Amino acid sequence: MDEKKGLYFSLSYVWGDPGKGENIIVNDDMFTITKNLAEFLRGLYRLQERDPKYAFDTLPVWADAICINQSDLEERSSQVQLMQAIYTHSQCTIAWLGPQDSSSGSTIQFLQNFTKSASMSKDGKRIWLPRDSSDIFIRRTSNGTMDFQYMKQWMRSIDLLFEREYWQRTWTFQEMVLPQEVIVLCGDDACSITDILTFHSWAYNIKSQPRPNFIDETLWDIIAVRCGLELQNIRKLSTILIAKEIKGPQGDKDDLIRRRETGWQMSLLESRRRATNPRDKVYGFLGISELQSIIPDYSKSVEKVFREFAVAGIELHLTRWVLNNSGVSSKKVPENTDGPKEIPSWVPDLESSRIPLSAFDNIFRASGDSFFDEVGGATTRDDTLICPALKFDEITSVLYDREEEGSNLEDFFRKLFSDNKGKDYTTGNSRLQALFKVLMMDCVGDALNPKLFQKYVGAFMFQVLRYEPKASFQKELMPLMADFYRSEWNSTHREWGNDHYYYSRLYMDNATLMERFRSMVIFETKNGYLGRSASRPNPGDQVYIMSGCDYPVLLRRYDAHFTNVGLCFVKGIMYGEAVQTAIDKKRSIETLEIQ
Repeated sequence: MDEKKGLYFSLSYVWGDPGKGENIIVNDDMFTITKNLAEFLRGLYRLQERDPKYAFDTLPVWADAICINQSDLEERSSQVQLMQAIYTHSQCTIAWLGPQDSSSGSTIQFLQNFTKSASMSKDGKRIWLPRDSSDIFIRRTSNGTMDFQYMKQWMRSIDLLFEREYWQRTWTFQEMVLPQEVIVLCGDDACSITDILTFHSWAYNIKSQPRPNFIDETLWDIIAVRCGLELQNIRKLSTILIAKEIKGPQGDKDDLIRRRETGWQMSLLESRRRATNPRDKVYGFLGISELQSIIPDYSKSVEKVFREFAVAGIELHLTRWVLNNSGVSSKKVPENTDGPKEIPSWVPDLESSRIPLSAFDNIFRASGDSFFDEVGGATTRDDTLICPALKFDEITSVLYDREEEGSNLEDFFRKLFSDNKGKDYTTGNSRLQALFKVLMMDCVGDALNPKLFQKYVGAFMFQVLRYEPKASFQKELMPLMADFYRSEWNSTHREWGNDHYYYSRLYMDNATLMERFRSMVIFETKNGYLGRSASRPNPGDQVYIMSGCDYPVLLRRYDAHFTNVGLCFVKGIMYGEAVQTAIDKKRSIETLEIQ
């Protein structure tokens, strides 16, 4: 492929309905292609006729539907191995979003104008807009007032462009990342992927962008809020930017390992994209992940392909990622589909809609710093995950489950506040404080987004005020407040429960908190620990600390082996406390077999 570098251009598109086809002539032979590809080729021809800079007609074109015999599994498997080289070495990739609509033309023109006006810092994180760019996204009515309808209109048009099927498919992801140049074509209108990514960098991080001097602070805040509300679909481009970074120039061996780790993680995160063949949820990202242990083979079962992907993650020491996206609650695909019929509980089912625990890197270290060093990490044998682990506790009850019939989060808050007020937690402090830390996963939001964390604190206070309006927060809840509202708090002259200003202010943040907490399960252990998980545990399920996993793991025993329920957060053991107790009491490490 190296000798062909730059001597062809490649196409990136969605196949569309395979039942709707058109005939074309390829090398003097009749060939049937999908309607969407036919429209793509016609749109490309019109683009080349209209604009000389897109004149690729002297170069051959590579399109998978034409260049790969899709009915030959062996050829398909071998060609998939070449996808990285094909898209990396093409002179240019043309991405087809589909036919134009009433707003697509003006939207693409908007993106082009934005990039022409913007100045970007070297790291690409800060973007400046000059005064003469104000008419791009700000217009005023005849009486001089701001035309907010225009602002909402162009934001909605941009979001509609990224709502298209093209951005939802598996294969299009690496086809956007690997090429040196990508031209995005929608109907008769085209722009560079650089135009799109520049606008994304500005809009997605608008709060940290320098405010243009022609926009006052109030209007800037309005634009920022509107971007957050209206531009939902463009957020999916964030992973494309990350992937482009890891596909940059290679460094040393450690850099290669980091690239593969990040590539595997990105493949997992992007597996929510749609694919006709479930195997493509692994094979469609190999150009990004560069997992050399996985050789595309469409004759393999889906279950085996998913297991190979999980094994690759274990070998990269990404045990926590593997276990967090797997578990016994993963839904099995119906028998009449091509999806996995049954997979081990430690293998992520990439076809399921499972919601993992919101686990973050480099925050917790439940397994300690060096406790498991001598015994090593997890390994695999066929369908079994073998891992050194330390038993901590056992689940006795589930306090709240979002999926339980009749489950009501407001009732859950009411009961917990009344049951736990004034009580101490097993590790000290109050149970109300522990409850908040469990809900917030020990203030993860504080580390990642202080302002968002403040909103959660306020909303939590609102819930308490609903059920305990006369409560004294000085002892139990004030330690949670940090500097939040502290300048306005005066315990001598003001009671929160009787102040409508503060009460209404907290109410504003309540919806954010309630939405965050709806997707969770809250449980209690035999020794009085509180925890949360994404999957529902059963009474009797066990909490283990596993080698190489910085979160505790919920396991269910079946005879001599276990099944994985999923990761969890348990207040009081997230920083190695359970490991230290095991050292003090000289508890031994077990070797578990998880199936």
